[in-house]
Amino acid sequence: MTYKKALANALTEMGLNYAYNRWNSKEVKYPYWIGNAYPAEPETEDGALDVTFTLSGFNRGSMSDLEKDIDKINRRFRFGETFATDRGTAKVFIGSANPIETDDIELKRIELDLKIKIWEV
Repeated sequence: MTYKKALANALTEMGLNYAYNRWNSKEVKYPYWIGNAYPAEPETEDGALDVTFTLSGFNRGSMSDLEKDIDKINRRFRFGETFATDRGTAKVFIGSANPIETDDIELKRIELDLKIKIWEV
């Protein structure tokens, strides 16, 4: 399993409506989260790969449901969580969260960065 699939499984286990890259379902159930990975070039001797994984959360109405989801994510990953992958190990940590303005006054958006360290064999 890839680190993206392992993370997707963890997010859906927490009860989050999640998709990678874009929401493909015809039915939109709020709040929902979209994930995107931004890998950096390996800079360490051990060849580990650092990835910033941005979760974008969307909700209609209030920001409180998104904040509840962020609390769930924080509780799960605050000390880091390690996943076995097909080619090694990935460890997920909490990064920063920021509200994002939208043109639609009813649509609330927040971005949460997860930091992922990947070691492959």
